[in-house]
Amino acid sequence: MSDTFVTQGYSEERCVRPNPVLASLLRENPLDVLARLAIAEHYEVERTGADQMHILVPGFWCDHDLSFAWDKTAERLSLAVVFDGRITSGRADEIFRLLSLLNESLDAGHFDYWAKSRSLVYRHSVNLAGGADLRIEQAMALVATAMDAAETGHPAFQYVIWAGESPEAAMKRVKADLAGER
Repeated sequence: MSDTFVTQGYSEERCVRPNPVLASLLRENPLDVLARLAIAEHYEVERTGADQMHILVPGFWCDHDLSFAWDKTAERLSLAVVFDGRITSGRADEIFRLLSLLNESLDAGHFDYWAKSRSLVYRHSVNLAGGADLRIEQAMALVATAMDAAETGHPAFQYVIWAGESPEAAMKRVKADLAGER
């Protein structure tokens, strides 16, 4: 393995990463599309920088803080929903089993554990390589997918962390709760 490969990475060495084109440099920031959606839906929105934004979306269980980041260089829009609740000692195995069960049920995105902040999180991203613009329909689908995941993940985490339920029992309970409330 060459030093170039190790420092640059496979995609840079093999030239498989696209170069930015003029269209991608002049395109609309996808966060602007998300901000318009948030305003239209009467969600609280806070722009924390040119390439970062938070949207507070009310859910059945709680309000969910959807954090968006636009990486112009990678041409990727990332979303993270961080959940309240820290893993208590002795419950880590159950939480990781729950993460696996939750991920099996998803069509897009994934649940994860961020060790540095000890946070449970749902993550998803949209690749807009080649100068693609984020369409309003894509923005709506991204928010809807995140909310579906959050409305399942949040109570499941709570049932395991605070109620001491098994991951399997928590998933059954959440599905029953959501079926009865929808």
